[in-house]
Amino acid sequence: ATARDAAAVDAALEAFDLTSFAARRVDRLSGGERRLVHLARTHAQATPLLLLDEPLAHLDLAHARTALDAIDATLEARGGAAITVLHEPAHALAWASRIVLLRDGAVLADVAPSALDGELLSACYATPVQLVRDAQGRAIGISRDAPRG
Repeated sequence: ATARDAAAVDAALEAFDLTSFAARRVDRLSGGERRLVHLARTHAQATPLLLLDEPLAHLDLAHARTALDAIDATLEARGGAAITVLHEPAHALAWASRIVLLRDGAVLADVAPSALDGELLSACYATPVQLVRDAQGRAIGISRDAPRG
């Protein structure tokens, strides 16, 4: 590996809070730890476009936040973009600049996160969903219960 490669790996380990893992074998890591290592690899590769399928699977809230922040910072620094499959609406609302909802392989909606509502989520997931927003209109929670009146 070149000095440039080593610097890229060090930067990725730091960005994803993995410096304490550097000496560990990957086969000794938990599922969530392995997920972070795979995401860090995308960081080290310096690609401007990421195609991610459930990048937050197996991650607890703190590590999911670390991963989202690191991916965001990486893409912003490179002027890059990510196309990401997320099944958890809260993650999409917290991270995405655009949300495309799919139902049975077809586009159900293509909206800004601010336009997403419980009706669209209910149609997408085929179950009652209520989107809870704070006073500033930011999504702060999702409930599977239909609003009670």
